[in-house]
Amino acid sequence: MWRKFSAGEWLKLPGSKRFHPIGKQNKVRIDGYGDGRFGASRDQGKRQHEGIDLVVTPGESILSPIMGKIVRYAYPYPDDPRYSGVHIQNDEYLVKMFYLSPVLAKPGQQVMQGQAIGTAQKISTKYGSGMIDYVHF
Repeated sequence: MWRKFSAGEWLKLPGSKRFHPIGKQNKVRIDGYGDGRFGASRDQGKRQHEGIDLVVTPGESILSPIMGKIVRYAYPYPDDPRYSGVHIQNDEYLVKMFYLSPVLAKPGQQVMQGQAIGTAQKISTKYGSGMIDYVHF
């Protein structure tokens, strides 16, 4: 039985087991639109950020943080299909990733940890130049 893999769990993994979906150590997004750290306040304290926002350069490769199967594409904005992501699942975890074009992986496809699954999208196009581009997972 799988469970949702939280960014908090990912952050607690020892460095040798923590695979970065960008393939390198990178910064967490903090800008005028918000704080991308796990547990950061959202909606004036009504909820906490359940993911982590990793700074990217639009077009760079995004890698699978786990070995598993692409179970579906995801669309974080139902009214704006330009922005997409994927759900990756294995026997232990379900990982949800947003703001990537999953052009290299299709639903039903098995992926290896570290395999390229898509490219980073330019989320700042939706919100403006004050937002740093990132991948959410």
